Amino acid sequence: MTVNVGICFLVSLLAGRFLASFVDQWPQEKSGAFRLPGCRQCGGQDRGILGGLPLIGWFMGGGQCRTCGKEESPVYPVMEWGAIGLFLWSWAVLPEGRLWVGCFLGWTLIALAVIDSRHFILPDFLTVPLTISGLIYKFFIVPDMILEAIIGGGLGYLLFAAVAWAYRHLRHREGLGLGDAKLLAAAGVWVGWQGLPAIILLSAVGGLIFGLVRGISSTPHKPHLINAYIPYGPFLAMAFWLVWLYGQ
Repeated sequence: MTVNVGICFLVSLLAGRFLASFVDQWPQEKSGAFRLPGCRQCGGQDRGILGGLPLIGWFMGGGQCRTCGKEESPVYPVMEWGAIGLFLWSWAVLPEGRLWVGCFLGWTLIALAVIDSRHFILPDFLTVPLTISGLIYKFFIVPDMILEAIIGGGLGYLLFAAVAWAYRHLRHREGLGLGDAKLLAAAGVWVGWQGLPAIILLSAVGGLIFGLVRGISSTPHKPHLINAYIPYGPFLAMAFWLVWLYGQ
């Protein structure tokens, strides 16, 4: 393991903890982005030496705060291990020179996926910088693909914005949000317009399978599962990640 990879691994530990704190407290406390993970009720962060390690602290306490005894959010182990897993995935697939880029992209996408699954929203303060950073990446690293990136961003946004508008006017309710359109715009910038069909197909199939499984698992005691909203952001983020890593 080179020094660069080692530093990136250490950063992934910190990134997971800060992302977990931010995602768990958003949107009630946006200042949570600068706090170490702790109990939402009492703010306790006394996990000890081993308890400060990703996931271990959550399991050591049985998912409960060691200070007040109340249940801690499972977002912490999900985000902490998710950040490490995305680092390992990037390290296994990408050349070392693009490792940091892959980690940045993966960490942003997992934050978006978890926020959307909890709140049914993809916040602009994550999707817009993701689009801008994609343009910067293309401009400095692969400048010959900048035009494809610009076309991909515009086309991605217009496609989903048009679908959202049509659904709203035909069904008289919100279906696909503009946050999804902005995330697809960011994806179009990162992968180019050629990768958009694969992203749309993969995300649609993932959402369809999830919906079918949830519908099958519904029971007379849980009829609300059939007509409940399905957050599209997690499937879109996963498809975005896969196409960027492996191509069309």
